[in-house]
This record gives sequence, C-alpha cells and structure tokens, in this order.
Amino acid sequence: MVNIRLLVVGKTKFDWLEQGIGHYQKLLKKHASLDLIVIKDEKVTKAKSREMILDKEAERILRYFDKDFYRIALDAQGERLSCDDLAKLFSEEMSKGYNDFLFVIGGTWACLRK
Repeated sequence: MVNIRLLVVGKTKFDWLEQGIGHYQKLLKKHASLDLIVIKDEKVTKAKSREMILDKEAERILRYFDKDFYRIALDAQGERLSCDDLAKLFSEEMSKGYNDFLFVIGGTWACLRK
C-alpha cells in the first residue's frame, strides 16, 4: 500500500481545506493511507529575520523526514504538475521502490531552504 504523508507548516484557517483533506482521506482509503501532520509555524516578529524563521521551521520539518520517503515540496513558485504528470511521477518512483511519499507545504515564507 502507498503511504502519503502531508506535512503542513501552521494550522489552516479555512474549514473548507480541512473538509477537503477529510474527503480525500476517505477517497484514498482503499488505495493509500493519507496522514496529515500539522507542525507549529514560527511566529513572525520584527526581531526575527526571514532566515531565522525559515531555519526554525526547517528544523521542525526535518524531524519528519524519513529516508524511505520520497519527498516533494509544494510551493506556489515551484514547478506545476498536471494530474497526469503527478501520476507519472508516482509511477516512476514506485518502480524504483518508493511506496512512501512526503509532501511538504511551507509556512508564511514558503518552504525550507535546506
């Protein structure tokens, strides 16, 4: 079975997003497990630089990195994949032995730099 871990920095403020995740958990139940992990985002203050905040969030994110998981960072500035492209990526990586996938959604200032 395929295991999908969705790692999100910061709690969602939108009920519809929570409902959507629950909906897809039900749809995928027969084919894959989908785990949602929400980690604390770093509070933005004038005393903290952007780099400091990203580094703190990166520390929290890296705790969930497992060598057996294929990792994908989701970023608005990143490469866009169609459903077909994502399915092809899954297929290619599964043929290499990956059955565990980790999607990371960054915080206020996107994803980790490391």
